Amino acid sequence: MTDLRARVTALGLRLGVSVLRALPDRIVFQAAYTAGTGLSLVMTERRALVRANLRQVCRGLIEAGLASDRVRRAATDESSLERMVRSAFGNWVQGYAESAVIPAYSADELRQRIPVPGDPVVAAALASLAPGPPGRIFISAHFGTVELAGFYAVGVAGMRLSAPMETVADPALQAYFERTRGARGIALVPIRGASVPLRGALQRGEAIALVADRVIGGSGMPVRLMGAPARLPLGPAVLALESEAPCFVVGMQRTGWGRWTPHIERLPRPSPGTLRERIDQHLEAQARAFERMIAQAPEQWWTVHFPIWPAKALDPTLSAPPVEAAA
Repeated sequence: MTDLRARVTALGLRLGVSVLRALPDRIVFQAAYTAGTGLSLVMTERRALVRANLRQVCRGLIEAGLASDRVRRAATDESSLERMVRSAFGNWVQGYAESAVIPAYSADELRQRIPVPGDPVVAAALASLAPGPPGRIFISAHFGTVELAGFYAVGVAGMRLSAPMETVADPALQAYFERTRGARGIALVPIRGASVPLRGALQRGEAIALVADRVIGGSGMPVRLMGAPARLPLGPAVLALESEAPCFVVGMQRTGWGRWTPHIERLPRPSPGTLRERIDQHLEAQARAFERMIAQAPEQWWTVHFPIWPAKALDPTLSAPPVEAAA
């Protein structure tokens, strides 16, 4: 019965993806966004968590001097904050629709939909890689369209790219994500034990992509994020320090239906010091880069749907939903 259910689920996913790709993507994305805003009305516990997280994001961005007028309003006006919460749900569901549609984009379509600025940092991030170490590290948050930067690096810049993948409980859904994310030439590695194949990729002079804005396993390392104590994964910092590979924080912000703007920053190399001091420097720079990226569109930060800061620090009455693996 389990195998039959898995086969039926896989068939349903394939048919659903085929239907979505046959439709104009603008319609698909708009429908997904609208469905997400509707979910915000019924998922009351999750909405409470998203609201508390976004309130902290807005206050933290004000403290950091990064807040737009819209963010300032959301920090003090409940109706403005609720609009941002509904938009966060819309962006959350839209992201899953994009995961189905975007792998079908050709390299030319990616170029048309993503205007890449011609500055030196972007040029360094997209430059050809030579065989052998140190390779290149791309670090992202669950922001905007997470997979799109990887598709661009492989499909347009011609890179060999490896990325760890979180495990989804449903085997059929796991297989679907592995197939869609690997379809464009991204080498996926299981998140458990990922450090060995990722180190190997860097030694071969390849690129690796890491989503590192929340801890999935382990305790992480403390850092101040959006004005409050949080924890970030330790792995990216260790890989960066061991390999001495250049590190870039990257993201793809939605700027229209099927249109994106890239955010790319190069992280500075830590100053000499103990290993702990250098790790702290790396995570501090990474957190500040995340803040600058997320400040452009806080509602596109998927991580606000999950615990980031201790719930009682945000709202003593808040009951956070169980942590689930993000696809």
